[in-house]
Amino acid sequence: MFCGSLFKPKFYKKCKQSIKLIKIELGSMRKKKNAMVYYLKKDIVEILKIKELLEELSILYSYDLIERFCDFISSNLLLMLKQRECPEECRESVSSLIYAAAWVRYVPTLKDLRALFTRRYGNSIDSYVNQEVGFDF
Repeated sequence: MFCGSLFKPKFYKKCKQSIKLIKIELGSMRKKKNAMVYYLKKDIVEILKIKELLEELSILYSYDLIERFCDFISSNLLLMLKQRECPEECRESVSSLIYAAAWVRYVPTLKDLRALFTRRYGNSIDSYVNQEVGFDF
């Protein structure tokens, strides 16, 4: 009994001191980790913004391609009217616009143009598609 009471105060003091130090160390580590989490969250937000920016740039690039294909077809419309088959120089533009109509939801007139081209030329020009136009937007 005497032996147990002798060691108790020393044990008690050491445990109390160790626990106090652990709490201080955990507090400083928690502050460091919270700061790290804060900056990592900011980095993730920046990465997501960059990803969104790249997606928007891709969409704009696709819109530019579609517009160029439309301009090309517009300038060759008389030639297309004269020939029953799709002219060789217009095949990529026609097939790419047919392909783009499936992806571009916000330009409903593109679907009408696809119906016109499909009715006139059928599916014979599918292999000429420029698939850079293929994003879901």
